[in-house]
Amino acid sequence: MRRGFVALGLSACALTLAVVAHKTLARAHAAPCSPPVASHEPVDPIDAARDRLAEFERQRRQATDFARLPPANLAHGADPYALAQLDDDHFVGVLRGASMLVVLDRNLRELTRAVVPESAVTVAVTHADEFWVGGELSPALTRYRFDGSRLIPLESRKVPQIFGIRALSAGPRGAFYALDVHDGRLLTLRPRGKADFEASSRVVGHGPISLRRVGSFLIVNAFLDHCLIVYRLNARGDIEGERARITHDGPIWGFDAALTARGELALSATGVEDHPLDRSDGSFGNIDSFAFQYLLPRSGDAKLLWSANTSELGVVTPKAPLLRLDGDTAHLFVPGYGSDHAVEFSFELHSSAAPAKTIEPFSPGASAALDLGLGRFGFADPLLDAWLLRQTNDPLDPKIQMRPVEAEPTPRAPKDERIGEALFFTTLMAPGNSSEGKHSRFTCETCHFEGYVDGRVHHTGRGDVRVSTKPLRGLFNNRPHFSRALDADLASVAQHEFRVAGLGNGKDAWFSLRVEDFPWLAALGASDAELDPESLRRDLIAFLMGFSHTTNPAVALRSSFSDSERRGAVLFRDHCARCHAARFSTDVPASAVPFEAWEAAIFSREGALVWASAEYQKTGVTPYVHELGARTPSLRRLYAKWPHFTNGSAGSVAAVLSRARFDGARFFHDNAPADPALNALSESEARDLGAFLDLL
Repeated sequence: MRRGFVALGLSACALTLAVVAHKTLARAHAAPCSPPVASHEPVDPIDAARDRLAEFERQRRQATDFARLPPANLAHGADPYALAQLDDDHFVGVLRGASMLVVLDRNLRELTRAVVPESAVTVAVTHADEFWVGGELSPALTRYRFDGSRLIPLESRKVPQIFGIRALSAGPRGAFYALDVHDGRLLTLRPRGKADFEASSRVVGHGPISLRRVGSFLIVNAFLDHCLIVYRLNARGDIEGERARITHDGPIWGFDAALTARGELALSATGVEDHPLDRSDGSFGNIDSFAFQYLLPRSGDAKLLWSANTSELGVVTPKAPLLRLDGDTAHLFVPGYGSDHAVEFSFELHSSAAPAKTIEPFSPGASAALDLGLGRFGFADPLLDAWLLRQTNDPLDPKIQMRPVEAEPTPRAPKDERIGEALFFTTLMAPGNSSEGKHSRFTCETCHFEGYVDGRVHHTGRGDVRVSTKPLRGLFNNRPHFSRALDADLASVAQHEFRVAGLGNGKDAWFSLRVEDFPWLAALGASDAELDPESLRRDLIAFLMGFSHTTNPAVALRSSFSDSERRGAVLFRDHCARCHAARFSTDVPASAVPFEAWEAAIFSREGALVWASAEYQKTGVTPYVHELGARTPSLRRLYAKWPHFTNGSAGSVAAVLSRARFDGARFFHDNAPADPALNALSESEARDLGAFLDLL
């Protein structure tokens, strides 16, 4: 059994293709619209399929207005994301994609719904019929009441000095807690007066994504820092200090916690195994999913009771563990987000015995879990756009019922994009993988949480080259792809991803899927008996075309620069835009917009400028991933990327700017020569440029 956290997502596949010989690699460097060369040699069917896929991409690219390509948060359906209990018979759910609240009955059937601020993502119930809701693109929290038949908005209050809210949790005496994922802050809030909050905040780390109060404990998942932080609360609900910190070598996707009868905190977590990545044979090894069980005693450090490889049980990238205590006996239910199985662990909290486990079929995609009582459990499933109800009246035959969510007014994505999404977020791309030895069952999201990053700097297997994880959002208009720029188009990306994802499993990467083996595909619109290899790659390409960045919370509800941001824009134009060009398509110089049009483009809903170019550069960030340097990276949604630089050596944007040296013809991000002719940014210039970069 292996433990470990590594960060090598599928973006790194393109970085390591030098060890994966394939006859189509050379074709990846050709222009995707180049016609096939006439030849009397037999046509290889795989090459012919790749030509058709390249033509499909070319036509879609030609028909796409990249300035108006909608953010992915508005293009992929309802996305039921969060679930909370109002009373014994009613539950409230958040539709992240549709920006709606829904009230559900005890069988998770929808009773009513209401529109809420854009990108609503979290809810905190403060009374049996009242709750607050927050969203990633709004600095306001809105309080609602359910009167038994409809949702009634009661008030809206703006949280000061914040762009948006990622997570909420209710506390004692009217307090509740909120996470600002943009700036990595934890806020304690209490309504004050008629329109504002009494608020205090503290920085908790990079990328905090979830929190939960359990008794006098408040637990925060600082995702990019790979740790769970347990805070102590006093009787009033104020944070008194840090009680414990559980740190892993990679991201923690989900957690649950409960108090024992002895006043201890039982804490369950799911994430990647704690073992270095093995790339010696060119495949991905040691990136299985794991469950971890901790116990925090009344005094002392948290203790790891056990860990289990869930990937070898068929449970991959679990995000929504559900912990239940019955005296000293505990049950941990772990559904896979990236696979169609779940496992329940049963164990004694004060015993050294390994947990018993029961595996069952399940629907992939659970992002939130809730004990509904009476042996019934509810789940939010954004992958299938549904609520899931699990009933365990017969423990040997649990029943799963799916409640599809109507996406109005946000339509579901087309079938090909939904199947492509499943290829990205589940094990469908390499269903023949195992967890034997150093091999792993994994998905793209193992290292690219929700399409972004995991805070890791990984070894590529090429000399001393180490690379930070890159976002897999926004690839369509950011080619050639990845730091080494070995993939000229998405047709190349799709072919290589299938090949390297399953490398070492002994299966042919050019495979078909029988839909009857994955019955949940019917919920995505799959109606044919079989999905052939070319269709699978076409579906993945279609998904990646629409898998754009989400709206930047720093520009939502705004329309113009501040004075500092405007000065920063001028500095960026003068020193940075030569490489990080203001283009809508990285490899199309004609798509660049003039300086006077930057402001409108930045404050549009799409925020579509890529801020990159297609050329290699050597700017001192070593070792270089390619003999020519590294392809200029995109600065789009820079706030969501951490750590910075290709080698991950900069822990903040301020650190990036402090190392910059330049003159009229040269620019060094790092390791600049000792040359008095080179200039540095002043403190005020760095502040202004940092303010501008935050908008991208």
